[in-house]
Amino acid sequence: MTRAALLFALLQAVLSIKATAVTLGLRARTVPATHATRITYTLEENSRYVFLVDPFPKGDPRDSVLHLWCNAEGKEVAQNDDDSSVPVLGNGLASLIDYTVPAGKGGKYTLIARGYNDKSGGKCTIKQYRYPSEIEVSPPIEAQCGGHLEAASCIEASSWIHATIMRDGTTDPFLYFLVRPFLPNSKYKIIGWDDDGDVGRGSRLTVPETIDCTLWPHALGKVLVSTYRKSDREGNVRLYFNNIHGASASDKDGDGLDDLLEQELGLCWNPSVFCVHNPFLHSQDTDGDGLTDLWEVIGKDDAGVDIPGYHRTAFPQLLTKWGADPKRKPPVSG
Repeated sequence: MTRAALLFALLQAVLSIKATAVTLGLRARTVPATHATRITYTLEENSRYVFLVDPFPKGDPRDSVLHLWCNAEGKEVAQNDDDSSVPVLGNGLASLIDYTVPAGKGGKYTLIARGYNDKSGGKCTIKQYRYPSEIEVSPPIEAQCGGHLEAASCIEASSWIHATIMRDGTTDPFLYFLVRPFLPNSKYKIIGWDDDGDVGRGSRLTVPETIDCTLWPHALGKVLVSTYRKSDREGNVRLYFNNIHGASASDKDGDGLDDLLEQELGLCWNPSVFCVHNPFLHSQDTDGDGLTDLWEVIGKDDAGVDIPGYHRTAFPQLLTKWGADPKRKPPVSG
C-alpha cells in the first residue's frame, strides 16, 4: 500500500469514527444563539448589485460571510467569504457579493450576514451598490455578523431539528441549514431555514437533504443558530436532532421523539422493553405525570382561542422553559 493510499484509508477510518459519534450521540445539545443579520431587498431584473461588508481594522479577529437567497425560488444564488476582489484593507477578511439578477428573476432577495465561526462574529457594516452607476442604493446598515455553527453531518432528509427555548436563554431562535461538498475550496451553502416552526417562538427545521457521511467524498452539514432580531436576547438554546420522519426513522412508543434521542435522554422508548423510570405505565410518559415525553422535551402548542392576525397558536406551553423534566414528576403543592 502506498503512503497516499495509507493516509487515505486512515482518514476514512477517522471520519467513520466521527460519523458514528454524531449519528449515535449528541442528539441533544445546548448551544449559544447569536445574531446573524438577515435583510430583505427588492432587486430588479437584469441589474447588477454589489453587497459589501466593510473591511475590519487590521488585526481585528472578525471575519464575515455573506449569503444571498432568492425568496421566490427558495434557494441560495450567491455566497462569499474573503472575496479577493475586495481591496486588501484592514485584516483582509471583508466579504463581497457581486450579483446580476437574471431576466425574469426580479423580486425579493434576502441577504444573510454571519460570522465565519463563533470567535469571528461581531458588529459589521453592510453596504449595497447598484451598477453601472456605482450608486450606494441605501444608507449603510449597522448589523451583527454572528450566529453559532453546529455540526450536523450524518443526518437524514426530513429529520427535524428543534430549537427549544430554555429558561434564561434566547427569546426567539432562528435556524439555517448549510451544506458543502467535501471538496477543496468548497463553501457552505444555505439550503433551508426556519423561524417559529415549533412551539411558541421555537424553531423546527426540516432537513432538506440527507448528509451521508458514510460515503466518500461526502457532504458536510451545519446548523447556523441565530436569533430572529438583533434586539432579541442572545443566549443558549436546546437543539434536538429528531429523526422522526427520515428513511430510517424509528419511534417505537409513538410519542414523537425518535428512539435514539430518547435513549440519549434516558427516557422510556420501547413499550416492549422494561423501563426503570416507569415499569407499569405507558412509555410515552416516562415519569407518569400525564404529560408526554414530547411535551416535556419540546413543549406543546395549545390551540386555545384563535386570535385574528396572530400567526401562532394562542397558548404555547413552553414546558422546558418552565422547568419541566420528563424523568421527574413536578412536586405536588398543598
